[in-house]
Amino acid sequence: MEATFHNLDFRTVIQKTRIRIAGLEIKQRDLESFLNKFELTGSNSSNLSCVESDEQITTKIKYNIRNNAKI
Repeated sequence: MEATFHNLDFRTVIQKTRIRIAGLEIKQRDLESFLNKFELTGSNSSNLSCVESDEQITTKIKYNIRNNAKI
């Protein structure tokens, strides 16, 4: 059976909406944080170097998602 808005109570709808919003906020913060880890190495914006390793960034993203998912 396909779930529609009419099958759900308002609390469930609100909770799912909050989780989606929180997820988007986490993704935006992680993206901003990730982009802040880069610095320009020359006048050409394609010359970027990362100041943190991929493993450090991945660990931080997983930590943020795990801790911010508790709404």
